[in-house]
Amino acid sequence: MEPASDAATWLDEARALVREHAGKMRRAANEGNLREALKSASLMLGELRTVALAPRAYYELHVAATEELMHLRMFFGERERHGRTCMELYEIVQHAGNVLPRLYLLITVGVTYVESGEGGARDVLMDLVEMTRGVQQPMHGLFLRAYLSQVSKALLPDKGSKYEGEGGNIDDAVEFLLQNFTEMNKLWVRMQHIGPSSGKKRREDERQELRDLVGKNLLALSQLEGVDLKMYREMVLPRILEQVVNCKDEIAQPYLLDVLIQVFSDEYHLATLPEVFSTMTMLRPNVRVGLILKALLGRLLSYAEETPEAKTEFQAADVLTKSFECCKSIINAHDDIPAKEVVGMFAALMAFVRQLKITEGGTLDDILLSLAESLESKTPIDDPEAVKQLAALLSEPLETCNLSVVLSLQSYPKVISLLDAKTKKEVALGVVQTLVKNRSSLQSVDEVKMLYNFIDCVVSANANEYQESESSVLADEQNVVARVVHLIKAPEDNSELQLEMLNMTHDILLKGGPQRIRYTFPALVFAGIACGRDIVLAERAEKSAAEKSKKADDDAIEESCDANKDKTEDVSISFTMPMEVKSPWLKKSLHLVHKTITALTQVAGRHEKALKLFLEAAQLAAVANLESIAYEFFERAFELYEENITDTKKQVNLLFVIIGTLHKVNVFSEESRASLVHKTTGYSARLLKKPDQCVGAYTCAHLFWTETVKDSDSVGACLKKSVKIANAVRDTFGGNETNRIEALGLYVGILNKYLYFYDKSSEGCTAVTVEALQALIEMINGELASVSGVTGDAVVALRDVEQSYANTLAHIRAQKLKPEEAAGYAAIVV
Repeated sequence: MEPASDAATWLDEARALVREHAGKMRRAANEGNLREALKSASLMLGELRTVALAPRAYYELHVAATEELMHLRMFFGERERHGRTCMELYEIVQHAGNVLPRLYLLITVGVTYVESGEGGARDVLMDLVEMTRGVQQPMHGLFLRAYLSQVSKALLPDKGSKYEGEGGNIDDAVEFLLQNFTEMNKLWVRMQHIGPSSGKKRREDERQELRDLVGKNLLALSQLEGVDLKMYREMVLPRILEQVVNCKDEIAQPYLLDVLIQVFSDEYHLATLPEVFSTMTMLRPNVRVGLILKALLGRLLSYAEETPEAKTEFQAADVLTKSFECCKSIINAHDDIPAKEVVGMFAALMAFVRQLKITEGGTLDDILLSLAESLESKTPIDDPEAVKQLAALLSEPLETCNLSVVLSLQSYPKVISLLDAKTKKEVALGVVQTLVKNRSSLQSVDEVKMLYNFIDCVVSANANEYQESESSVLADEQNVVARVVHLIKAPEDNSELQLEMLNMTHDILLKGGPQRIRYTFPALVFAGIACGRDIVLAERAEKSAAEKSKKADDDAIEESCDANKDKTEDVSISFTMPMEVKSPWLKKSLHLVHKTITALTQVAGRHEKALKLFLEAAQLAAVANLESIAYEFFERAFELYEENITDTKKQVNLLFVIIGTLHKVNVFSEESRASLVHKTTGYSARLLKKPDQCVGAYTCAHLFWTETVKDSDSVGACLKKSVKIANAVRDTFGGNETNRIEALGLYVGILNKYLYFYDKSSEGCTAVTVEALQALIEMINGELASVSGVTGDAVVALRDVEQSYANTLAHIRAQKLKPEEAAGYAAIVV
């Protein structure tokens, strides 16, 4: 092959010569000079003998030359201008010197011969297709036969054609096209084997450019009116498939089958599946059989969408079973078939199943089992394309089947096990994400067990699996796994079943080791608490319904004597109020929660989370009037606080959580509560920093004023203690500006707490008086006035304190304007 620049020059020169000789040919034809016309035509066609051009350039030259032959063809058809019969012309052109120009001229005369009626279509066309064997140079022969196919298309003795009858019949038309197709395919395949091995890639590219020349023969066959199913099955298809198999070419085989699938009708494909499938088993090992199968099944699916009765036809033809058997036969026939081809075939099959909405677990399981067995000898699968296809295939059942069907697929984990570790995890996480997206729910112990079996690779511990630098990967992975817990939902609020599934989950997740349970166990704790809360709410709802029923009866009896009775009175009990729960499953849910949090306490860096979870669980136990269990949860939280929380900031934040939880819990006896409150106030007093001690002290005041505890003296003591600590902060280092501003912030916080408890005076709280409020306000005013000459960061700190104080004073002024609060706030001067 010439370099690109030389080839372009040669093409330009050749086209110029074609135009030159074509001009002479037309002039000679206009003058009726047959001899000169044939001579010029032969010279023009001689330019097609070149081997210096690539297929694309040769095509341009071929088009230029064959378009000019139309003028010669018209000249041949006008006998009065040249004085020769078509038979004589047919004989004359056979004396042309070179075979390639001779055959182009022979074909051109042959068309005129048939059109004139002097020659029969069958005889002339079969003679032409036979004589074109004389050109064996692949590219020359392909374009020559393409010209024959093009100009003879309207001359075929097809059913209903004017050439049918004496000129032949449909059998002859089919035979002509099949012979031309066969010879063209042989020429096309031969191109692969001409030249050195170094040019293999170039030859493959050239062949791809020329393939449509071969495929057009099959298109012409599909357009014949006389080809019915019987002829297609008995004559057309066997010859095509024979050529597909015998050519043994990895480019030709998939292309020809693809053209076959695309050009012939769906009904024909449906009726001849065994023949096509059988051919697929005989293809070369590296042929992408999966793509061919996908194309065929895709064509049938389109047919199913357009034709209502197609699915019935599919069942009658047993399409799925035959496709399945085809896959297995192909694999059995080729031990060395690449993994990507195996996956490609089964992916096509699975897509077919999805489109037909076949959701029977048995069918899907058979497909997956066969896939697993087929790939077993090819592990590990390291082909990226095969891995990608396999991952996509495994997602098919998740998108189309309900969860119970998917989880019943015994072969699903087997297929997952064939993947490399990284892809296994991607697929397993994809399973969970799909279930979450589809809002699926796990409703039985078997489903829970099977799902965790599916995703075992991201649940079970693997020593040294993650390095420190990969901890974020593990976190993302396990946060997805944790979402499985929220899919567990027993039907009809069956608490016994729910707990059985959660306990199984506990045992499975625990095997993941500390690295994993740090992320998964918090979700399990919340699921256990949610289960317990549902039990409590269910019993409360029953009790509320019973009380409402009783109240309705009482109202009916008393209606005549109490006309003003409020019939909208709410008889439900606040969720924070203890109420005895009869269900035995509540304690079991709390036991699950307890053992799960206890396991979490053994994980480094999760003590803070475990402490908060113990407090969450304590609230649930408290509302169920389970005092001893609630106390146990508080004790465990306190142990963690004392032994494992060493960071000062965390100590402060967790102390507020403890205070808030203890404030809401009303189940404890006086002695038990006093013990817990004493420990809490002690934690406050032992905080490292004085400002934290101050905030802790006034926050602890809430522990002495709850729904059930009303201790004004202790509230007052806490508030006074906070003032004392704030004073100490102010006076540190002689009362420099930094300490005074910090103390001012504490005073404003104390003032807000004073106002809170002052508002509680309506409930009997006497801890804060007007005089105490006024004194604190005046002290803050005095401190603000004494702070001057502030610079640097202290300016921002002072501005924040002033803004906070201004907000508090604005609140007091607003209270003065409220009729219901005006009397209490009237004496406060701001």
